[in-house]
Amino acid sequence: MLAYRRDLIEALGIDVGALDTWDKFAAVGRRLTGDLDGDGVPDRYMLDLLASGDTALTTLIFQRGGELFDRAGNVAFDSQPVAEVILWYLRQIAGPQKIAYDAGWGQSAAKAMTDGLVLFFLTPDWRSFQYQTEVPWLRGKMALMPLPAWTPGGRRTSVWGGTGLMIMKATQHPELAWELATFLYFDRESLSRRFAETNIVPVLKDAWKRPELDAPNPYFSNQPIGRMYAQLAPDTPPINSSPVDAVARAKLNQAFSRCLEFYQRHGETGLPATIHAELARAAADVRRMADRNRALAEAK
Repeated sequence: MLAYRRDLIEALGIDVGALDTWDKFAAVGRRLTGDLDGDGVPDRYMLDLLASGDTALTTLIFQRGGELFDRAGNVAFDSQPVAEVILWYLRQIAGPQKIAYDAGWGQSAAKAMTDGLVLFFLTPDWRSFQYQTEVPWLRGKMALMPLPAWTPGGRRTSVWGGTGLMIMKATQHPELAWELATFLYFDRESLSRRFAETNIVPVLKDAWKRPELDAPNPYFSNQPIGRMYAQLAPDTPPINSSPVDAVARAKLNQAFSRCLEFYQRHGETGLPATIHAELARAAADVRRMADRNRALAEAK
């Protein structure tokens, strides 16, 4: 979801319920972002986005329906949806009407939140707990909302990264590994306690019925954030992986950086074509590496 400074947003007269698409969100952001005291330095930005793209970029790509790999494990990020997200992202972080700022992590992010330098933050469930522990003085001033959709009525959540539990084929104790997995992921009572201590919604769907998820969270203006995340969870986009997943993410970031450099030098002229060209080059590099990968060759 998006975490936001509820107190500041309400004081500005913004109805977050109306921010149901990224276009609407950006339009409001262009109005709110700017220099408030006339010293030539922006004092407020709408959204926190990583200047390097990275996990923030893939979060938005997955929400848009783009992917790094298709279901067969083939490289798939040289696509129109991915290009459209990169174009949108570049305009928000570097365009003449940019609305985003890289607040960083830790103390710098806490400072940006506290000062109201940034109003909205991409927030996986685990990150919501970080705010509670690292910026406790904002208790009651924060709230959560679903991500704006890319199209009206579209998906309003995503994933940050993409993780899973696997048992390696080479293990000598598969039964013991499975016993550990069931202990960690299938005990509803312990999962409920874990949510109460971390804000992390269990992966076991049956655990979503637990009352702990309905508890109001005082930090987030007494919202039942567990229920809010759980209601969005069924719409989580699928994440397909590959033995060359890390390479693909690195090459996507490289393509993004090249597009950003082009945009800063040349502006909008030729930008869409450059994005497609850089994505094609990066995808070709990953495909060449995949062709040399023994694990992928054995799978075929």
